[in-house]
Amino acid sequence: KTLVHNRLHQRYRGCRAGSYLFSASLKEYDQKLSLLIEKVNKDISERTLKADHKINELFSKATVIKNSEALISKARLRVDVGNPPGKNGSLGDAINWEALLENVPIQQKLCLITDDKDYFSIIDENRPKDFLRDEWLARKNNETVFYRRISQFFKVHHPEIKLASEAEKEIAIRGLADSGSFSSTHSAISKISKYLEFNKSQANEIAQAGLSNNQINWIICDSDVFDFYLNFLKNNSRSLEPEIRELLEGELAVCKKEENRTEESYADFNF
Repeated sequence: KTLVHNRLHQRYRGCRAGSYLFSASLKEYDQKLSLLIEKVNKDISERTLKADHKINELFSKATVIKNSEALISKARLRVDVGNPPGKNGSLGDAINWEALLENVPIQQKLCLITDDKDYFSIIDENRPKDFLRDEWLARKNNETVFYRRISQFFKVHHPEIKLASEAEKEIAIRGLADSGSFSSTHSAISKISKYLEFNKSQANEIAQAGLSNNQINWIICDSDVFDFYLNFLKNNSRSLEPEIRELLEGELAVCKKEENRTEESYADFNF
């Protein structure tokens, strides 16, 4: 009995020591993460990011196109006949486009960066409207390259630059994927929930974390975790690998059945 008692006591002390070391490591991780986020926020406020330097450089080299009555008249005619860009009688986008058509040299390729639906195709949101693309080709004899976000433009032309918002998002994703406890999962969910959309690799990493990390999967039915993954699926379903999406949908369907959640929670989503 004494031998068994001693062995159990040794194991207990070993478990306590292991738990203490894990808690200490987690605390150190959280501290380093907080310092990194603090640095990112400081760089954002002081505009000292590489992206800030590049944007300032671009603006310093930009040619300012002055407004004119002739330009406004062309924009008004454009809106009146219903040609894009623009809507509801607003001249702003039409003025911008007419200014480009009037001032950019022939044979100049256009890199168009905007998340305004007046500029991109209703069929493929990652392409410009056919009318605008064809018009630029006819007038300038060159192509239009379209980017929904400036981060996409940087990824192609300046891959060394990562915008602060993307860096912060990556930190939030990593915090969730590497969660080592239920409490850290809830904390990570709180931080990542402010983001709605993710690129394909980010989306699949988040979904995979929900399936394979047991500190997430075991509490995926908790209201905050469940609500995050439900909204995540609504906004990022098309970015997920089919088998990963099906598995994640299955996990949430089990939650729905087990928790007997109200049907109103699923009004816009079908499992």
